[in-house]
Parts: sequence; structure tokens; C-alpha cells
Amino acid sequence: MKILFLCGSVEPGKDGVGDYTRQLCGELIRMGHQALIVSLCDKQADNYLCQSQLIGATSVMIRRIPIATSFNQRLTWTQEMIKEEAPDWISLQFVPYSFHPKGLPYWMPSFLNKLKGDYKWHIMFHEMWTGISVISPLKHKITGYFQRLIAKKIITTIIPSSTTTSNFLYQLVLDAGGISNEILPLFSNIPIVKIDDEFKKDLFSNLKIKEIDVDNYIFTGVFGSIYPEANLDVVLNELLERATSSNKKLVFISFGKIEKESEKKLEKLMKDFSQNIQFLNFGILNEKRISTLLQLLNIGISCTPYQHLGKSGVYAAMKLHGLEIMISCREEIPEYTNQLQEKMQEFINRPSEMWSPEYVARNFISLIK
Repeated sequence: MKILFLCGSVEPGKDGVGDYTRQLCGELIRMGHQALIVSLCDKQADNYLCQSQLIGATSVMIRRIPIATSFNQRLTWTQEMIKEEAPDWISLQFVPYSFHPKGLPYWMPSFLNKLKGDYKWHIMFHEMWTGISVISPLKHKITGYFQRLIAKKIITTIIPSSTTTSNFLYQLVLDAGGISNEILPLFSNIPIVKIDDEFKKDLFSNLKIKEIDVDNYIFTGVFGSIYPEANLDVVLNELLERATSSNKKLVFISFGKIEKESEKKLEKLMKDFSQNIQFLNFGILNEKRISTLLQLLNIGISCTPYQHLGKSGVYAAMKLHGLEIMISCREEIPEYTNQLQEKMQEFINRPSEMWSPEYVARNFISLIK
């Protein structure tokens, strides 16, 4: 089977959906399928590019169309790719803000309608529209109203044979908006690799801990941004109680890209808990070191709101690495809380192997057959 994926941008490490799409393509190719990508509004491409990108040892063919490209030129380049490759399926990896800076890609229904060829459509709603609750800010509700119109126009224009989303909350929202869909879960972008012994040694050195004494500590941490809604102080107090009751010390490690607001929150945590917790911040790390840290942690902390966990790549990475995860934000969406209770428990209890790219790739193929 040959599948052409459409997404926004594909610069490695710069676009989460681009990274997801490239990883999925790599798995599909290893399964014996053909998979390639067109990035329709690439924010990091200055010119039209034809290139290959590696996922492990697997090469994925990619065409990158700069975001500043005109409608007609974007259409011409994309149509040429479709004619040249003759895919069986085209999969649109949809996020409104990938295709328009304000999340309002009015051009897209017409654009997709003009693409010609003998293929079927699949749409993956990584995000759909904002303002999904009565408690949402008015600005989000207004933007979301127009985003919903665009999403529904895309559906009625191309009539996809398969429509998916990554989590139960979005599934309920799409259903309420008249768009039937199935779940295709996210996977971890961080594979489990052999522990980086040199990095591990540096870690213990920075913490002034002898490896022989590791069992006397509880290692916990946050991967990526610390969102404002996250009640990390509550989680850390709970972990401190657990550490004290088991006569252990607590270590908190933060790693990954974080924004300025996250840095401020981290600084406050360090100030408030410095007497009882050892803190260490690594910042951006490569995949091998991230996997090493995830294997060394005893407990991961998720800063993603509980009902949005299904769209968190960080949560998926922690689950793949077999971590116990504590949720620091249980902000609820009243319209969907009751419907989600049972589904969220099912989601949280999924075994670690179900968070792998291989599992999701097989699931994807079963949905579009």
C-alpha cells in the first residue's frame, strides 16, 4: 500500500506533528508499505525542497513547500507529487495552526477539493477547534466557531473514508460536531535504547550520589514544559511524604525544552523545596539521553491536563518506558467529565507496548484497509 501524508512542517525537532508523521512513515516502510510526506506550509523551508529524512536507518522521502507559497503554486507542486506517486491513500495530519498562523485555514477545503487522483482520504485530527467548553475563554469560542466550520467543510468536501483522532476527549468533541471518528492513539517519539553509561555517570556526579546508594533515593521528573495549570507543589508534597515514609530522599529532574514561564515556575519550586529535594535541570537532550533519564526515573510527572493526556507525546514516552506517572493537572471539562471517566481509566491502563510506533502503525493500517 502507498500512503501520501500531508502535514504542515517537517523540520526535525521543530514540529510535533511533523515528527509524528515522519516516525509513522518510517514504521510503515519497515512493515513493507510505501509512505512519503508533503509538508504544505513548511515554516523552516525557504525554497521548495525534495529531500529524504532518516528515522533510524529508514529513509523517508519528503517534499517541503514553504509557508509563503501562493495557493496555485502549492496546488501545482502537490498535484505533481500525487500524479508522480499515485498513492492509494492520502492522509491529512490536521492541526489548524499548522496551515494558518491564526488557526483559520480557509483555503484548505478548496485546495483539497482540487487535488485529483484515484485515492482514498484519511484525516487525523491531532487538534480540531478551540473553545470546546462553556468554561473556555470567549476568544477561544469565537475562533473555535470558525475552525469548526472549516473542519466540517473539509469533511463534506473530500468525504474521507477514514477519520481518526488521538484521544477520547477529541473523539467526543468531534462526535458532538457531527464528525464520526475512531481512535488512533499517539506513540512515543522517544524509543527505548541502551542506557548511556557516560551520561548516567555524569548524572550521579552532578547530584553527588554514589551509584551504590541509588536505592536510597526516589527519582522523579518532568519532561518538557511545566504548564501554568500544573499543581507541582501538591505532587511534590505527596512524593515527599512517600519518600519520608520509606526512609528515602527525593530527587527532581527537569529536562527537555521549556518556555520562560516554565523556567519561572521551576525556579519557584526550587526555592520552596530546596531544603528537602535535590533539583537538577538538564534542558534539551538527545533521544538517547532522554531515554536514559526515563529509564532511571522511578516516577514521571505529567503536566498535561488529565482529559488531554491522549494528545501528549511526553505522556506516551513515559508510558512506553514503563514509568508510574503522577498527574499534576486535573482540570476538568464539565461537558465531558462523566463520559470520559471509564474511557480514561482504560487509556491509563494500556500496557507499555501499546505506546510504541510499531503498534500504532499496525493499528493505522487496520483502520484504512
